[in-house]
Amino acid sequence: MLDLLRCKRILTLMAHPDDETLGCGGTLVRAMEKGSTVDIVIPVRRIEDECYEAIKTLGVTSISFGDFRDNEMDDYPLMTVSKFFENYVELFNPDLIFTHYPDCTNQDHRVCYEAAIIATRKRNVELLGCEILSSTGYLKPVRFEPNIFIELNERHMKTKCEAMKKYVSEFQNGRSAEKLEALAKYRGIFSNGQYAEAFMLFKGIV
Repeated sequence: MLDLLRCKRILTLMAHPDDETLGCGGTLVRAMEKGSTVDIVIPVRRIEDECYEAIKTLGVTSISFGDFRDNEMDDYPLMTVSKFFENYVELFNPDLIFTHYPDCTNQDHRVCYEAAIIATRKRNVELLGCEILSSTGYLKPVRFEPNIFIELNERHMKTKCEAMKKYVSEFQNGRSAEKLEALAKYRGIFSNGQYAEAFMLFKGIV
């Protein structure tokens, strides 16, 4: 069972600004309440001002950007992306990493998943794949089948939605506070709680 109390150093390796909030924003808030530190790494540099405001709302202070082109990460050698991630894995030495699900519809998400797998292959670190609203689970017949559900309370959920609203340019086209809350309520069914975020465990350390 994933123990957030044991995961004192958390790292997110997500492709774009807003992925960290959509995929695990509530979990990050809950983890920081328990004393965890969080570092966010985003390889694509865009909407930086919105991103800084969003992670500030979550309570995160550490963020690093790369210079990879948006929606063109599959044009880069995979080892270039994995080396970029590996540098931050070595720097922050996390206990837990959040990244993308491998069959998202966005090609940058898929590249980040593969790069994260390579970057963590020799490290004892838990690795979870996130669910990104309007991207995860759309490819068929492959489906997102979560096996980890992290419970959130009303405050966690409210903070996540407030953070997402800072992404003015992204908070549209299938994304809204109501839809974020609806997804979290649906995932909460599986954890017998009010809200939850869902993940797939790619690597667990016992």
